[in-house]
Amino acid sequence: MIIVAIACILVHLVVSDQWLTCSAGSRTSCAGIPDCSPQNQTLLEGLPCSGVSDTTCGDGVCDVVNINYLNVLLRLALSLAGVAWSLRSSLTFLSEVVKPERLVLAAYPVCLYFASIAWFVMLRTSSS
Repeated sequence: MIIVAIACILVHLVVSDQWLTCSAGSRTSCAGIPDCSPQNQTLLEGLPCSGVSDTTCGDGVCDVVNINYLNVLLRLALSLAGVAWSLRSSLTFLSEVVKPERLVLAAYPVCLYFASIAWFVMLRTSSS
């Protein structure tokens, strides 16, 4: 699970999971945009910006949060693979210690334990 946590952190650093864009309907008045003539006034909806105080949006507001689901799906796949690998490793040990008819009963708390660790990894590597 440590390897999974490190991989999820790397995915979080490489692939951003959210970014801001200009809100719908905001039109530029060429304020804060260099080399902008009145003929080139365009709709700035969806233009990437850095925050509420950003002047890229002209008279609009930088307030639309977009989510990159690739980041979430990659971290989810890594976490599920880590849970499966950890559970498989634990079951080989448990199969030698526990009677075969009680193996599922013994594996249940172990599965919950690894699932909770995977959930913490998912929460810790998100931006929200």
